[in-house]
Amino acid sequence: MNIIDKKLFYIIIVYSLLTAQQVDHIELPMDISETTFNASIPKPSEVFNHHVGEQHSRTDQIIDYFYAVANKSNRVVVEDHGATHEGRRLIHAIITSVENQNNLDEILKNNRNLFLNPNKVSKKTIKKMPVVAYFGYSIHGDEASGSEAAMLLLYHLSAGSSIGIRNYLNNIVLIIDPMLNPDGRDRFVNWVNGNRGHVPTL
Repeated sequence: MNIIDKKLFYIIIVYSLLTAQQVDHIELPMDISETTFNASIPKPSEVFNHHVGEQHSRTDQIIDYFYAVANKSNRVVVEDHGATHEGRRLIHAIITSVENQNNLDEILKNNRNLFLNPNKVSKKTIKKMPVVAYFGYSIHGDEASGSEAAMLLLYHLSAGSSIGIRNYLNNIVLIIDPMLNPDGRDRFVNWVNGNRGHVPTL
């Protein structure tokens, strides 16, 4: 490394250290600081015996968790929508406010009408319609963390009791698909979990 390269290297390091201290606070779109959680809604670790992030969760564990939440929360409905080539179940959760859950057929009808006949749906109806959003996770087998994040999102929205969460769920029908590729994901997860060390290293 010549003298110019060394000087440039040190300038970059010093600049990085200085600017790292000047990061502005980033506002979240939904304030979670005041959120408390409904104790009757199970956490992932209460359904299977590890915390999210300690190891990768298998397809069957994720499915068990989604159904466990749906059994306790009136904000959540879980449905099977198919099976993979290797026979694993494909599921999705529909999470929204209780009022929206009770009107899902009407919301679906209005959304279809808006898509097929947009000129026939009044502005008044559109203003009242909740947004319908689809979150799909873990498309590729080795993108395993997406499904873990899906469980945490499901827990947060089903158990959270803040005004922000309630307002959010009043205005959205969220479809969470935790695994688009459970076959590939389970191959990866079983390999990682079977080959990881259990002794902490530095």
